[in-house]
Amino acid sequence: MGKSTKRKNTFLPSSDFIFDHIDLDPNSVKLITPIWKRSRYKAIVNWISQYSVSPYADNLDQLKGILESFHLLCDLELWEKASHLLALPLSAPTTELLNDQLDTWGYYAEQIGLYRQLEGKVRPALGASVSNRLGTAFYFMGNYEAASTHYHSALILAEASQDIRQQGDILGNIGNVYNALSEYDIAIGFIERSLTIAKACHDIQRVGEACRDLGNVHYYKGNYELALNSYQKSLDASLACLNIQGEIEALGNIGSVYLALDEYDCAMDNFKVSLHRSEEHQYLRGEMCALGNLGSIFLFQGRYLESIEYQERSLQLAKEISSPENESIALSGLGNVYFRCQEFEKALDFYLQDLRITQRIANRQNEAGALLNIGQAYLSVHNNKLATEYLQKGLELARDIGSLGLEKRGLQGLGDIFLSLRDYSKANVYYQQLLKNLEKTGFKSEKQATLSKLGLTYDVLGRFDQAINCYQCSLELANDAGDLVGRSTAVSGLGSVFSQLGNHTQALSFFKSWLTLTNILGDTCGQAFALCNVGETLMSLEKTHEAENHLLESLTIFRALGMESEENEVLMHLCILYETLGDLTLASEYRQKLSQ
Repeated sequence: MGKSTKRKNTFLPSSDFIFDHIDLDPNSVKLITPIWKRSRYKAIVNWISQYSVSPYADNLDQLKGILESFHLLCDLELWEKASHLLALPLSAPTTELLNDQLDTWGYYAEQIGLYRQLEGKVRPALGASVSNRLGTAFYFMGNYEAASTHYHSALILAEASQDIRQQGDILGNIGNVYNALSEYDIAIGFIERSLTIAKACHDIQRVGEACRDLGNVHYYKGNYELALNSYQKSLDASLACLNIQGEIEALGNIGSVYLALDEYDCAMDNFKVSLHRSEEHQYLRGEMCALGNLGSIFLFQGRYLESIEYQERSLQLAKEISSPENESIALSGLGNVYFRCQEFEKALDFYLQDLRITQRIANRQNEAGALLNIGQAYLSVHNNKLATEYLQKGLELARDIGSLGLEKRGLQGLGDIFLSLRDYSKANVYYQQLLKNLEKTGFKSEKQATLSKLGLTYDVLGRFDQAINCYQCSLELANDAGDLVGRSTAVSGLGSVFSQLGNHTQALSFFKSWLTLTNILGDTCGQAFALCNVGETLMSLEKTHEAENHLLESLTIFRALGMESEENEVLMHLCILYETLGDLTLASEYRQKLSQ
């Protein structure tokens, strides 16, 4: 599985350096007996000293001499030398050891093949490292069961060799597996133990990694403030110890929090730097994540073609490095683009592919997201039955894993379904639960919209005091945020409630505010409804001539928009108005138009 690169590769040290590193004297090979053993030593010398390839060749082609030598050392059962060869210092952009660089490049399958040859063959301290690296390779390939098995084996070996620093590293990795399985409390326990050890050992790099891991747990739980704080600590530690990979990951993670908080400019800045640094240092996993994240921002900006391009590039990298988790994320991203473009069948296809992968690798977090996406897609094609089924499954799983962010999406979708079906009691239940969720996660804009929807359900159910309270809270939030659309929705709702309570003076005040806002927003349809409500309220206050003007203006707009049922409603109001004025001719004329 070669990863092509157009840049010139000069990361291998000299052959003399390599021989010194594995403690092998090429001149003494001729003295080795028996012949079969000498021939393998000669082959090692030749692979290291004579193998050459174009400096523009793929990374694995560049490494072929080293990797062939590794296999020969294993044939000779020189396990320590073989392991030292994998720890060869390189001069690649990240100046990492070979085994770390393989991870940076995303060669997970190749790592598994190499480390399995050393498993159980080396001393405990080294064996712990081998098992730990095997666990990490399986983790990034989405095989969490195998990852957990190897991490626990590594922990036993690290404890046997009394290597505290290595124990801390492994504990953090075990925590990451539990995080992937959405066992957040268990994950935090392991990661905090890892952080404590890292601080005690004054291991700045590991402190940064543990802060990153804690940030990931908080992020998946929807605790974005805690996540951002942890990610910033991770970035500071990575910069302090010149950990470029950690820096790239921290930038991407910080960007993801800003993206979740709808702060797109801040998110974009972090993702761009993360992508640049990833490309500069050939860190494919970082590049893959940055591409997908930038694709998500382009989606929110309405730059759909760019979004598709970036998500497809991210998907290709995910396939190249055998990362099913990131493959599922890219598929979800592509589904989101087509969903926004109202190509719901294409969106469904990508969402269903995403669901199959998440179920196969047992990533419950992403599975819940896929279920919710599918539910929203079915809702958009008016398949309320399947939409409800998938949204309820997604909500149940989101609650099971304790993800507030995903729970929010499920509650929102189900509330909207039952609102559209005019099942106001069920919609009310879901919106109440959604409001409690939003109070925990702090999404003020969504809280404002939810309060207005909740107010509508209370209004229809005749629970007017609660409706007024919801609308007033919604209005306060909209005023604080300068949200004209939110203000428009809230004042229209308040007008409706006070109208039903017979307080027409108060209702008129709110309806006039609504009319003013629709004019400012250029909301022609909303303007027509506001005019109609103002006119109807003025009739109740016996201000018939003023009411007539508003109703006629409303009628003109509804007619221009082709909204026949709304047009008929205004015609009915005009009939009543002219009958009240005693103008039976006009009343008859409008009633005739109504019958047509």
